[in-house]
Amino acid sequence: KKSAGQMKFGVRGFLNKASASNYQLQRDKNDFYLKPLKEHTSSLIFMHGLGDHASSFLDFFLTPEYSIAPESMKIILLTAPSMPVTVNGYMIMNSWYDIFSLNMDGTKEYDQSHVEKSAERIHKVMENEARVLGGDMSKVLIGGFSQGCSMSLYSALTHTEDVGGVLGMSGMLFDCIEIPKLKESKKNIPMFLYHGKADPMVPCKFSKAQYSELIREGFNISFTEE
Repeated sequence: KKSAGQMKFGVRGFLNKASASNYQLQRDKNDFYLKPLKEHTSSLIFMHGLGDHASSFLDFFLTPEYSIAPESMKIILLTAPSMPVTVNGYMIMNSWYDIFSLNMDGTKEYDQSHVEKSAERIHKVMENEARVLGGDMSKVLIGGFSQGCSMSLYSALTHTEDVGGVLGMSGMLFDCIEIPKLKESKKNIPMFLYHGKADPMVPCKFSKAQYSELIREGFNISFTEE
């Protein structure tokens, strides 16, 4: 866990980097906003994984050769709440939801109420960005890594409106999502999902099987494993 001094020093460095890039960096408590210097035409809301912090992805989005975002896209990096995580011996860390256990087949026992509470927060950010963009939710994209990937899928599939796309890495689809009951329009959301074959936390074959079910149901998914 980073100390306040380390965080302050790190953010100062990112501020300097942002000033030399195409963004203005703003911080709201533990969340970070990269506002484009050009006309704002779309937004990406991105979530980190278990035990991480939004600041971990600043370097990625501020480095031109790494960033996947166009210069007119606003980047919003959210930080999960701090809570005891059961599977990690109740250690307090940033987590979008509590994980009770990790099973050998790749499934997880998790606190669904935490998932829903985190999704409520993410939905509010989505709605605010849509308002800023003229009420057009299709100009809002959502993504994340690991836990953040799972939350991005859940948030996109459970909101009443349809986002413009989902970018997910090394995550899973919560089993509380009843695919047949999802709105038909959700099938039109472009979803790019990536998973490393050697992922020790969430086995690639487990996520691939979940995504394959979505593909069979007609969802617009591009899945890459390597």
